[in-house]
Amino acid sequence: MAMILNIDFHDFVVSDAAPGSQYIGHPDGYYPQESLEALIRRAAKSGFAKIFFRIAVCGRAACRSRVKEMAAHPAPWPPTLERYDPFAVAVKAAHEAGIECYAWITPLDDSGPKLGSRQPGEMQSRFSFEHPEFQLQDRAGVDPLYGVYCFGHPEVRTYFLDHIRELLDY
Repeated sequence: MAMILNIDFHDFVVSDAAPGSQYIGHPDGYYPQESLEALIRRAAKSGFAKIFFRIAVCGRAACRSRVKEMAAHPAPWPPTLERYDPFAVAVKAAHEAGIECYAWITPLDDSGPKLGSRQPGEMQSRFSFEHPEFQLQDRAGVDPLYGVYCFGHPEVRTYFLDHIRELLDY
């Protein structure tokens, strides 16, 4: 039986720095690449064989992407993503440590607009906001269930397959 470590990088980035921990938050307001690499090396030394790296931050991505917008919320995200591409670093560090690294996506959690607003939500993808017709609907076909796509639409399948192909390039 192989041990698998789920890394929810989004939570690492937005967590406040913890005194004495090199793995959570950072007092300078970003998540250091060295902390991610150290976490992966420690996981390998502890016997983990695989890493599932959360790519989906609701409708946005925790890596550089041509398909999905990068996470830009809250404040620590932009300076972290300006410094490095988290998934690229995770894949490289995992391979160097001799363990496997997989993209963890959540195709049924794409977020929605701000409640009571016609503006996109801070975690919502542009695709979701611009295409409410691709979201599951209530029984009357009136109220979209944002963040939960209907894969019966070819455009939805293309959108997700394009993102998966992009992740495979890592």
